[in-house]
Amino acid sequence: MCKVLLGILALAYTCAQVASVAVVCYYSSYNAYNGITPEKFDAHLCTHINYAFILLNEDGSLKVADKDMDVDQKLYLRVTGMKERNSNLKVLLSVGGYSVSAAFKGIASDPNKRAIFVKSSLSYLETYNFDGLDIDWEYPEEEDRETYILLLKELKEAFEAKGYLLTAAVNSKLEQHAYNLADMLKYLDFINIMCYDFYGSWSDYTGQNSALYASSVETAAEKRSLNVEAAANKWVTAGAPKSKLAIGTAFYGRSFTLSNPNNHGIHAPITGAGEDGGEDHYVTVCV
Repeated sequence: MCKVLLGILALAYTCAQVASVAVVCYYSSYNAYNGITPEKFDAHLCTHINYAFILLNEDGSLKVADKDMDVDQKLYLRVTGMKERNSNLKVLLSVGGYSVSAAFKGIASDPNKRAIFVKSSLSYLETYNFDGLDIDWEYPEEEDRETYILLLKELKEAFEAKGYLLTAAVNSKLEQHAYNLADMLKYLDFINIMCYDFYGSWSDYTGQNSALYASSVETAAEKRSLNVEAAANKWVTAGAPKSKLAIGTAFYGRSFTLSNPNNHGIHAPITGAGEDGGEDHYVTVCV
């Protein structure tokens, strides 16, 4: 039986006690279009589900990405309704994605738009029975360092009375982005590290999309950044407790067009993405 369709899976970094490990699954209307509806989803497979994504209007309010599926066909409510089959399940609404980075920047820097964002978020969480909000801002830059924290702070303060969770997806390359980790830890319940897209069509050669460890053929700089172990350790070394980190791993691969078909190993030169467009999703995971 097919149990779940995933784009990305996040696993808690702390594994001292199996019972305490969080498993965060990402779900979207794309899944339902491909036949994996909430009714077919094993409600005990994950501890948390992030419904991705809801978008942003310029004024700071949230914008439904797929009204027909998300609202008219009640997919929001059908996903949060999975809690009836697993009372311990938490379902969060994930806002953002790469396409709305500019919107986040404008909203975070404007007190009035931040207030609208907080109010709109509360309305969606209450209306559709979500347990919290996941912020996927890809990615705050240096000029956003303070306003990013202000956005998190104001959300958390508004959420506390309702007991809503607040989480964030972050880039694995901590040093390249404007993350004030000490303040992030004050307001976030946990942090999802994006440990994928280490290699792709933008690279000079082939490489693993979401490698656990470094390859022996990589450069020293690549070994320090382009694998899960290195990425997670950067956040821990910077001061993040393992109990607040979740490691994101992709349930998709990336293909490449080789410069020389006879040279097809790791670090083989490429000319771009594969003919399929560069991504191959594992649409269903069956057991």
